[in-house]
Amino acid sequence: LETLLNLKNQFEKNIKNELGKEIQKLEKEKKIMDNYLKEKDNYLNVYNNKLNSMVEVRYIREMSEYLIQLKKRIEFQKKTINKFEKSVDIIRVKLIKIVREKKMLEKLKEKEFEKYNKEELKVEQKLNDEIASYKHIDKINN
Repeated sequence: LETLLNLKNQFEKNIKNELGKEIQKLEKEKKIMDNYLKEKDNYLNVYNNKLNSMVEVRYIREMSEYLIQLKKRIEFQKKTINKFEKSVDIIRVKLIKIVREKKMLEKLKEKEFEKYNKEELKVEQKLNDEIASYKHIDKINN
């Protein structure tokens, strides 16, 4: 039982490490998304200012193409973030399962220990009774 409990503790530790790494990846992807969104806002401001001034059509077209590409990157980044969020959720479920199993084993170990203590107490009580009987018999015989 102790070996199994140690194994579950190791699993829990490994899954916590895996979860931490996956959360770091998720946070990195969210930062990338934030940067894309800020870039888009800044670029839209520049774009709108250029539209209000006299600029070449070629320049407007280039800016529009860039915005289209940026929107595609944002959509791709949303999918990437969703992928990492799902991965984090799956790992969390694994961690919850392992923690529950570990707690169950700990309770079982505790019950087994209590059972062992009761058995030891019975053996000790029986031994004490036998010693008392021998002393009583020895007193009678002397």
